[in-house]
Amino acid sequence: MIKFRKISIFACLVLSTTGLAFSQTFSYQSEEFIAVSNLSDVKGAIRQLSKGNDPCISPDGTKVAFTESDEAGDRRIAIHDIAKGNSSLIEGIPGKNEFMPTWSPDGKSIFFNHFGESDWLFASVDAAGGNFKIINKDSKQKVCAAGAIPNGEGWLCQDMESFYLLKPNGEVKALPKSNISLSLSMPSWISVSPDGKTALFEMAVEEEADPDDGYMPNAVFQIDIASGKIKRITPKGVEASHPSWLPNGSEFLFGGFDKKTSEPTIYRMSLEKGASPTLVITNASSPTVASNEPQAADQTATYVNCIWYAGSAQLVFKDENGAEFQVGVMTKEQRAGMGEDEPYVKFPEEMIEVRATDDSDANPKLVGKKFILKKDASGGVIEITQTK
Repeated sequence: MIKFRKISIFACLVLSTTGLAFSQTFSYQSEEFIAVSNLSDVKGAIRQLSKGNDPCISPDGTKVAFTESDEAGDRRIAIHDIAKGNSSLIEGIPGKNEFMPTWSPDGKSIFFNHFGESDWLFASVDAAGGNFKIINKDSKQKVCAAGAIPNGEGWLCQDMESFYLLKPNGEVKALPKSNISLSLSMPSWISVSPDGKTALFEMAVEEEADPDDGYMPNAVFQIDIASGKIKRITPKGVEASHPSWLPNGSEFLFGGFDKKTSEPTIYRMSLEKGASPTLVITNASSPTVASNEPQAADQTATYVNCIWYAGSAQLVFKDENGAEFQVGVMTKEQRAGMGEDEPYVKFPEEMIEVRATDDSDANPKLVGKKFILKKDASGGVIEITQTK
């Protein structure tokens, strides 16, 4: 006999939402605005910021660099402070034609394509303004569309035909010859992996060109920086551009189109073999992900009780100070109606032992044991494991 306990409507909501999603801030293009949202609450956390293009969120998720255009057609680099809600042009950049800013891994500098006297160059400026310089000033090899390498050793760049490593001293070194022919454009987006070993980029696929109008769809590819070997990541038939790694190094976001509505759409995808894209948000494109948001520390706590309710449960723990707190979880039975891509709190289901004659539904053999509560950036629990 399974018993049911009365709990408040608020508690029911907690059961279905607490710790179920990974918290990750990302920026994107929303019509003529730059915007930010969070993977843990996409619909509830959409924020249009300023009019502009080429949004790129800072590593800590607090600011968005972007291209601001005026009525005269000038393009300048600006920064929007998310907390303060205001935007300002970066001071100290000569000229009026810059676009596609990216951040340094430490968030102190901005890099961008800059038009000099007669050609496009790769430049940098302090995020706070000043210290403008041309990175590849003395190099004969012109490069663009750079992705910063996390270890601070430079950037992965391209010249629409080949990939190069651009060193902080301006030295440009060609990567080994690619195993496939490249069809890149100047604004082709590059996102280097968190470990600095590979990168994702967008490229038009010539062999899939539309026979009627010649349009070539974009796909996301991955390049191994050491060997130069390239492989396609997104499946055939999926329009894919502007990839951006998630910090876990095994998933990424990219922009595409909803086949039913033809609206620009952002998808999430794993690098696992056979993985398919999952919808994140519609009416959005050009995602960039905060790579170094402050992460909530994992917590060790003592298991003391379980409150069972219709297939869900509140697991009760005590922290190191003896204060009780609860974590909502769903059993395998209740998750049966969920989609495969829907996140949930992973936990040992033997923690629950539903009984009709006792006040607790906790497995008595596990009560008093220590468990590790793994958390996402917002502090939500995403996994529970017993200590060894």
